[in-house]
Amino acid sequence: MLRALNTALRQQSCDAEPSPALDPAKACAAVAPKLGRDHKRKCILMPLYEHVIISRPDISPQQVEELVEGVTALLGQHGGKVSKVEYWGLRNLAYRINKTRKGHYSLLNIDAPAPAVHEMERLQRINEHVMRYMTIAVEELEEGPSPVLARRERDEKKQKARSEANGMDY
Repeated sequence: MLRALNTALRQQSCDAEPSPALDPAKACAAVAPKLGRDHKRKCILMPLYEHVIISRPDISPQQVEELVEGVTALLGQHGGKVSKVEYWGLRNLAYRINKTRKGHYSLLNIDAPAPAVHEMERLQRINEHVMRYMTIAVEELEEGPSPVLARRERDEKKQKARSEANGMDY
């Protein structure tokens, strides 16, 4: 029911008078028992997104950080916020993009309205430093480190344990 309501609200023009059947407050009250304790977040507030940016490998990590700060500032201007930023580093790509085999990966957890996300994506299509990006709507954002960082930390612990077992310091 909530998905049908969102679809109907998107199809309705912005300047038109909302019909009583599509009133978000009434619809939220109707589905609140099904959504549980977090019903206000799911009905009224902004959607949550995970956004990954792959930037060109020839720029420095500081430039990648500036790019992410620009995205954060843009979302802040449009009423959104970035709750978590992770820099995954320079990683190999699964396939070549613009004759490039590597890219700087960054993950952002975003809490912003849809127009702000559309504007962010529009500006990233124009930006020459961004090779690819992907935005995914999620039900809730993960608080801890992403699986990529968790794996990196786990691998570093294993490597440290091996070097200590061998009596070598790197």
